[in-house]
Amino acid sequence: MVRYLKNVRFRYFNPTSLLFLVETLVTLEKETSFLRRFEADIAQDFGKEDAVFMPSGTMAQSIALLIHSRKEHEQLTKEDEVVRLRFACHHTSHLLLWEEESHEKLAGIAAVEISTKNNIVEDDPLNVPPLGYKDVKKVFDEERANSACSTLGEDGLRTLIIELPHRELGGKRTPWKDVLDIGDLCRKEEVKYHCDGARIFEASSGYGLSLSEVADPFDTVYISFYKG
Repeated sequence: MVRYLKNVRFRYFNPTSLLFLVETLVTLEKETSFLRRFEADIAQDFGKEDAVFMPSGTMAQSIALLIHSRKEHEQLTKEDEVVRLRFACHHTSHLLLWEEESHEKLAGIAAVEISTKNNIVEDDPLNVPPLGYKDVKKVFDEERANSACSTLGEDGLRTLIIELPHRELGGKRTPWKDVLDIGDLCRKEEVKYHCDGARIFEASSGYGLSLSEVADPFDTVYISFYKG
């Protein structure tokens, strides 16, 4: 892809420009390079339409958030006020702990924290339960109470991220039934369902499911080849 960038000059940066650049490069490279063939193999293994390689997980998940919010960046206005773009995730999400708020500073997307700390007495990460359906439902209900829109997606809550397994919790997994129920709730609310699958190979083994079966409930999945 570098050869296509040789004569490109960037005068400014914005999220829409980044998405356009990524889509253009993917189109140019499609079915012509080793990388695109590799991406096609990964997409097939995970049962998805396509895949794209990114240099880092921070970049990959930021772009996933932007893709799910892109329509809103282009046309989301309501009563002359811009709807506040948001995504929801567990309080131990990598995006909240280790990415210097890049989701908001670079992409302009705020985080809605779903905490499960209230379910424990001791302040020890290993005692914290993983994200569950009831935790998501509670926060969605709170968001809906402050919204006049028909769905949370329409109100700007565009994505829910769930990490499988939870790194900061010692590898705990959300029960599979909860994974499916959360997916149903997201579809009802028009919220995209994204899997932070940095360790999805371990999750697949733990659930006793194939990679494509684990990825199936999600609109998008991030995977890493050096974790685990």
